[in-house]
Amino acid sequence: MKQSTFIGAALLFVASVVFGVVLFGKPIDARAGLPAPTQAPPPTAGTPPEIKGFSGPLLEKPLTRKQALQIAYDFDQRNATWDKSWSPTDLNNESGRVTVELFKTRNVNGEKAGPKSENGPMWVVTVRGNVRWHGFNGNDALHDGMVYQIAQESGNILGFNIGITR
Repeated sequence: MKQSTFIGAALLFVASVVFGVVLFGKPIDARAGLPAPTQAPPPTAGTPPEIKGFSGPLLEKPLTRKQALQIAYDFDQRNATWDKSWSPTDLNNESGRVTVELFKTRNVNGEKAGPKSENGPMWVVTVRGNVRWHGFNGNDALHDGMVYQIAQESGNILGFNIGITR
């Protein structure tokens, strides 16, 4: 009795293996390869539309290093919590915790600014240290600093990075 049960189970196993090989051993349509990509549409007739630059209000005088640092500080105070607080006077310290650099264009890293965006000179304010970003529904995770991009001609904050990227 035990021997016939064992033989029956073995035959059932062999039958299921053979069935699986027959059923799944052949390629099916989904495994035969990806479908051909859709071709791109033909170019639009006529001349491309003109991309206009930034047309917002500009400052009477370009933003100074000190003013850019103050803008970053004011924005930072509303949106970030630092383990060790900082102030605009930290720029003069030898620690290198706060740096301010002027770049001739926003395309510092080869990034392209979109239409109607400011692409002129900008100040980049970098603050190093442990920070938790809670502005704009931030995640309150601990980061190693903040980098602010501020337009020299308008004083607008062009962008910011949570964490030091360079």
